[in-house]
Amino acid sequence: MKTDSLTKSTNHPRKKKSSLRRYPPPMSAIKFDLAAKTEYQILLNRHLARNEKARIRMARKRAGLKVGEMDPEIREASVERERQYQAEYRARNREALRLATVSRRMIEYRDAFGEEALAAYLQRQQQRRSNARRRRQSKEPYDSDLCQDEDEDEDNSPDVSDDDDDGSEGFGLSEASEASV
Repeated sequence: MKTDSLTKSTNHPRKKKSSLRRYPPPMSAIKFDLAAKTEYQILLNRHLARNEKARIRMARKRAGLKVGEMDPEIREASVERERQYQAEYRARNREALRLATVSRRMIEYRDAFGEEALAAYLQRQQQRRSNARRRRQSKEPYDSDLCQDEDEDEDNSPDVSDDDDDGSEGFGLSEASEASV
């Protein structure tokens, strides 16, 4: 019984590898929006990390230094270097993922509520941050009368609140990261 070559190729157990394994497309092929650039950076970082791991593994093979055969002192130093490398890699990847999440949330908010609502929301977030920064920098001693006056002022302006002490910052974008966006 003959099978169609098209059917045979699509049902073959060794399918094409996922797109994450391939080298990312050139930057010029990507639309110039923040989410696409961030996803591109994530893919590129994954690719470079795989290359780095393969390079290290091949260097160990060439040197004949497998972990079981290493001198205990050399093994400890190697494990410590590997641990440090992994910590740095995770920190870089975490930052890229956080920026991707922030940009995705901003795009979803813009699509749901419009450009003007997004601009107003970002303005309110910036105002909250500046109020919190001003409050932290003043470091005035606690005075119950003063706090009651501030509470009355907050009631007059419901749009801009000073409740940013819990660390929540809108889309999760910090002041330093917002400047880069």
